[in-house]
Amino acid sequence: VDRPTWHSYLTYLAEALRANGDNLSAELVLQRIEDGDFLGAATVFTTTTRIPAGELLRVQAAPFLAHVPQERLAKLVPLVAAGFRAIVTTNYDRTLHDAYAQARSVTPLPIELDDGTLVNASLRSEFFVARIHGRAEKADTMVLDSPQYQRVACLDSYLDFLISLLKTRPCVFIGFSFFDPAIAQVLRIFRDRVGPRFPTLHLALLPSDADP
Repeated sequence: VDRPTWHSYLTYLAEALRANGDNLSAELVLQRIEDGDFLGAATVFTTTTRIPAGELLRVQAAPFLAHVPQERLAKLVPLVAAGFRAIVTTNYDRTLHDAYAQARSVTPLPIELDDGTLVNASLRSEFFVARIHGRAEKADTMVLDSPQYQRVACLDSYLDFLISLLKTRPCVFIGFSFFDPAIAQVLRIFRDRVGPRFPTLHLALLPSDADP
């Protein structure tokens, strides 16, 4: 649906820094992108003093709030109609919610990081969409930089939700890179808390030309 990847999103943040006169930070963001340090690049953006706090939040949320045409949203309908019991995403936007509503004519149960709904969510039988790294509609909940990742990794509700899912449900990983820092953190938390073996079988769909 043409939402940004980590690389394009961080490049957009660098351009926002440059537009606000912070050329040094913009160059540092681009360098960290080149080095593969995505969270470090995001931290440079979130700690700039050249952009007022409110504007900073507006800028970081804007790409995920842009309108998605119905014909583009329809590309997600096969995914949300495939029979999964839930969708868990590290994305900040609502396109999965909207695609499900288009496919099923009913809004899915929203599970959000910041409102207490994560507690016991893994035990729910009804379909839900869980945004475990915040939402663009409430930009201050977006987990974007290194300190924010560290804070969320200490939340009991976050840890219990992820560990319960990976221990008790077969999960299909779709549409992301294993270099994605969000996914890397999820798997690292599971390894540290439970161990290297997964008691439930999981599947990852990867491009045919992916590096083994």
